[in-house]
Amino acid sequence: MPTILAIETATAFCSVALVAEQHVLAELTLNQPRSHATHLPDMIQQVMHFSGLVWKDLDGIAVSVGPGSYTGLRIGVSAAKAIAFAHEKPLVGVNSLRGLAQLVDPFMADGDLVCSFLDARRDEVYAAAFRKKGPVLEGEKDTTALVTAELKDWLAPESLPPKQSVWLVGDGARKCIEPLEAAGWRGRLNLLPESACFPTARAIAQCVTVLTPEDVQNVRDMEPFYYKVFVAAKPSRTIRERTPQND
Repeated sequence: MPTILAIETATAFCSVALVAEQHVLAELTLNQPRSHATHLPDMIQQVMHFSGLVWKDLDGIAVSVGPGSYTGLRIGVSAAKAIAFAHEKPLVGVNSLRGLAQLVDPFMADGDLVCSFLDARRDEVYAAAFRKKGPVLEGEKDTTALVTAELKDWLAPESLPPKQSVWLVGDGARKCIEPLEAAGWRGRLNLLPESACFPTARAIAQCVTVLTPEDVQNVRDMEPFYYKVFVAAKPSRTIRERTPQND
């Protein structure tokens, strides 16, 4: 198992972890929206210090690449690319929803499904589903952006045997319960609290069990995957209107 420095900045949580042999040596997570650029560099340095390792001890860098916050993803991916380039380390991008699903893996029985949902505002979510098969989570539904009304077509009850459970995780999971129950999943859904299952760098690192050539990405070419077009909000007032005027 590789020694991985991982970064997760896809949501309001900014998280950095150093994991060796699937064991967490050091991890810092901060829940302070719109502060990733300020705190991430120091968090990386602190995790390296607390772990007792130096850059040459790392086998690779892993980073959450989306879906998620446009700005957060840009900050995390840029930092990971800079470290990988400066220290000549392999770089791996991990799907943010795959990282969320990894948090649920210890609770799941063989054959269960875990659905990861990130809030995309309004009635929309980023969604992906994974099935527990032995020691691994296999992709069941590819990552997509959809409105909650479309969940009944996205995940049909007949896709899972009656005794298997469906686990829901992520800050968009709660608003998916009603449409999923209406689709026939009532009584089979397990909603995990956001306070216990928020995005972490530890989970991102644990998704990287090997560093094969197929997993490693070109540092120059890696970019976040947004899954939706980013639309900048139009200010409610002009710059002149927002600038205090002297009498």
